[in-house]
Amino acid sequence: MTDNGLLAYIEHGGQGGIGIARTADLLRRYAYVEQSCVRALAGWFVAHPDWEVKLRLGHYLYGHAEFVHALRERLGDMRGGNRHAALEPELKRLGEALAHAPGGDAFVAGMKLLTELLTSMYREHIAAADPAANAPELRLLRRRLPELEEQLEELGRLGRSRSRRPGDAAQARSEAEDAARGDGSQAQSEAVDTARGEGLLARSGSTGQAPESALGTGVELAKPEQGGAEAAQWCAYLDGICEAAGGIGGLQVRRSQTESPKGAARSADSGPEGTPLATAQSATSQSAVTRPANARLEWPLPMQFDERLQHADLGTYESKMNLPLRERAIGEFEVYFNEFYAAALLATVIYDSWEMNMPRAYDLEIAHHFWDEVRHAEFGAIRLRELGVEPSRINMSLFEQARTMPIVHRLCYLALGLEVFFMPRKSERARYYEQQGDGRSQLFSDVDWSEEINHVNYGKRWVNHMLEDDARTVQDIQEEVQVYLKKASAAGTDQTLQTGQHAQTEDSGGRLAPW
Repeated sequence: MTDNGLLAYIEHGGQGGIGIARTADLLRRYAYVEQSCVRALAGWFVAHPDWEVKLRLGHYLYGHAEFVHALRERLGDMRGGNRHAALEPELKRLGEALAHAPGGDAFVAGMKLLTELLTSMYREHIAAADPAANAPELRLLRRRLPELEEQLEELGRLGRSRSRRPGDAAQARSEAEDAARGDGSQAQSEAVDTARGEGLLARSGSTGQAPESALGTGVELAKPEQGGAEAAQWCAYLDGICEAAGGIGGLQVRRSQTESPKGAARSADSGPEGTPLATAQSATSQSAVTRPANARLEWPLPMQFDERLQHADLGTYESKMNLPLRERAIGEFEVYFNEFYAAALLATVIYDSWEMNMPRAYDLEIAHHFWDEVRHAEFGAIRLRELGVEPSRINMSLFEQARTMPIVHRLCYLALGLEVFFMPRKSERARYYEQQGDGRSQLFSDVDWSEEINHVNYGKRWVNHMLEDDARTVQDIQEEVQVYLKKASAAGTDQTLQTGQHAQTEDSGGRLAPW
């Protein structure tokens, strides 16, 4: 990727490093592509049906958002201008296309491709930079590169068929034990790695020993097809747009999308496993000319889950208070797992804020709020599995009744309504687990309590910011939220999800939430 690329540009210029104008142009491009990843990940956090994949997408989103914030700060130092105003159409086309994958497997494959392209570009930038003149950018890129390399490796695993679930713990453990008694063959070694990667949760309440990998962060999955020709075609389509834009940095040889892209063979070779090479090459050639017909993410859309999760009543907070410790913990960590609803609501805010031109602190704090809620759902999954229970129940009613509200109403409803409503039980829950000697549950409850306080502060700051030139007050928005909720409740079955759930509003007891 260095033909007429950054290294060739530096060699031709004779500076031995990257000047301010070129650096600013590169950072604007990086920031736009990274922000495009944020938006696409937000959309597919809602759209992808596999809840474990959702968790990983949520972690990736915050990494991209955090780096966008750092890039924008550096651009401010350099007087680098508005990254949208200086954006060339082909790069804009790439950023807008990324979210519109034809399916979940294709999206994961496309994210893997973009991560690979970013990783390659950042390595090239580091190699071309002068250690003194370009030191600020080197610090940024050297910090980001290991995260992207880890993300690239994980995306390669996520893209494989999820024929084995972490719920198949007994089978994986049995294979690992058989391998431990065997002769150390490669197949046996892979079984051990699989058992570790699938989050078998070596912790116990008595030892407090940390696991190899919480919740299958390093899950090594089976390797049948990854989405076949559809994913290969999608990757080649994105690669073709990127080449037409001169690559991430804009300095590569530019190829018209009517040409067969140089990266065709690479896309086929590194594309979905189980895809015949000839099929992948055929898809690649076609994608150089046409966009896949079904490549469109319909928005807004309900939160998608596969058949492992069923809509259910989670019970009220009060109904769990007098249960024995283990049963109470199971009930309460099912509610933690259900914080997917809050993460999903924030994902819609992120997706719809795509070009609002808000202060950079807004993008970072909303992404941080989202990431916290993703982690809270992850707390639920981790603790449930430690207690011997596989997550199986979900209730998206609060998300469903709010997802079509305007952005300011969604944010106000979540941060200044629901977060405030749930706050009193946070400290009580953490103290209960501490008194009961349940250190694992206390850890997660304590972190959750601390972070929810931040979320209310984020909400106050950004709802007020959105109302700066608005005659309405926060109280007015809260009253309008109630109107939306009543309409959602009146709609009844019109708000039914594929899982069969219905919109809900305050019950007869004046509760904001049914759990």
